[in-house]
Amino acid sequence: MEALFALHDGDPKQELVDGQPVAAERLYAGRLLDELGQFAPGASELLRLAANAQHLQRWALPRSEYPMGLAGYNAWRREQKKRHGVLVARVMGESGYGEQDCDRVEALVNKRALKQDAECQVLEDVVCLVFLQFELEAFAVKHGDDKVVNILQKTWGKMSARAHARALQLVTGLPEGLRALVQQAVG
Repeated sequence: MEALFALHDGDPKQELVDGQPVAAERLYAGRLLDELGQFAPGASELLRLAANAQHLQRWALPRSEYPMGLAGYNAWRREQKKRHGVLVARVMGESGYGEQDCDRVEALVNKRALKQDAECQVLEDVVCLVFLQFELEAFAVKHGDDKVVNILQKTWGKMSARAHARALQLVTGLPEGLRALVQQAVG
């Protein structure tokens, strides 16, 4: 696990936690692991490794720098995800994990075959729940209501019914205006 945590330490974006700077991606990975523990207490070791490895170098280039706009940005994210999955498999291999485990975690990092794979769906649920719990409010500050509703609808569509129930518990703690946008998005 520590070898995978080391993948997060190159993040130049820092957040303060109890007065100490922490790499933003390491903090994100920790939140995924915490949420996974609550959402799926019996999660496999491979699923926990994959949750820790959900790191896409999101700081590398702001969307505004892509000449092809959103299409170029999304293509870059797909490529980064693929490359990161390969890097995760290599780090795991160097840490003594077998080839089958490395391949499995690489597939989970890429969240391939999402609709056919229960573990991929659990990981997708957890990513969505962490977004709703920790990132939605900051996202809403930067974007208009229409954009927020659109993202919420897409997020909701990716989640299982079980995650919907937990998400509705989480959003009760949001400011009233944001709660209204959630209600609008999910009907």
